[in-house]
Amino acid sequence: MDVMGENEQPEGLRDLFADAIDSGRTLVRAEIAYYRASALAKVDHARLPLILLVAAVLIIQASLTALFVGLGFALAFRFGPFGGGIVAALLGLALAGILALIAKRRFAAGSAIGDKKR
Repeated sequence: MDVMGENEQPEGLRDLFADAIDSGRTLVRAEIAYYRASALAKVDHARLPLILLVAAVLIIQASLTALFVGLGFALAFRFGPFGGGIVAALLGLALAGILALIAKRRFAAGSAIGDKKR
């Protein structure tokens, strides 16, 4: 007696590969949908903190501007209005240059980590 029914025929190798490819495509699409949903959830979750961080940076910038303007006014008594502004601007540029130099060194040190040979 035959195990298969009369109308059933064994699947050929071509049909098996076609089914495997279709299953693989379905799996890949499901994985992409999962990672997309996960990424969108993370972005949605991080939206408010990023807005607050940008607001904080803008307030810090405004505060530093007020600080350097005040420093320029304070130095105006000693160097005159123009000289006080120049000295305050040079101090601000020096501070920015020091911070940029530190950042450059940190970036160079961080990029060298992946360059080490095993």
